[in-house]
Amino acid sequence: MKDIERYLFVAIAAFSMSFVAAEPFLESCASIKDDTDRLSCYDKLYKATKPEDSMVQKTIPAQSKQAAVPENFGLKEKLNSSTPQGVSAVIKSVSALNNGRVSISLDNGQTWRSNDDPGRLRLKPLTKVTITESRIGGFVLKAEGQKGFVRVKRVR
Repeated sequence: MKDIERYLFVAIAAFSMSFVAAEPFLESCASIKDDTDRLSCYDKLYKATKPEDSMVQKTIPAQSKQAAVPENFGLKEKLNSSTPQGVSAVIKSVSALNNGRVSISLDNGQTWRSNDDPGRLRLKPLTKVTITESRIGGFVLKAEGQKGFVRVKRVR
């Protein structure tokens, strides 16, 4: 990690020095009255101070949101760009665990465990639920027709 920091520092220092060295040229470009000539002067200056292509970060293409079969949804080792954004199912069974947690089996074969006590959320068989990815990581389960949610983790 120290080597990466050193290389990054050297690259930033070299890049900064090129702009410091270009300072007198900036003033000379600014004194040009004709717009196209002034622009071409700045373009030449930019090309002279442009960092190497290996230092420039390439843009990352946006991941496409595709609706796929929800069998991989919620499993860390199988997450990829084709993972669906949420899953809707009906509760098959609910069993109480320790510390107020519950295990929830869905009709699609998935099993989820609550991270904490579901509180006032009434989770019982034949209740339709939606599990989506949380904004801050993890997953949340919402029961249809009820307020609130419970944080969950996929077990199977």
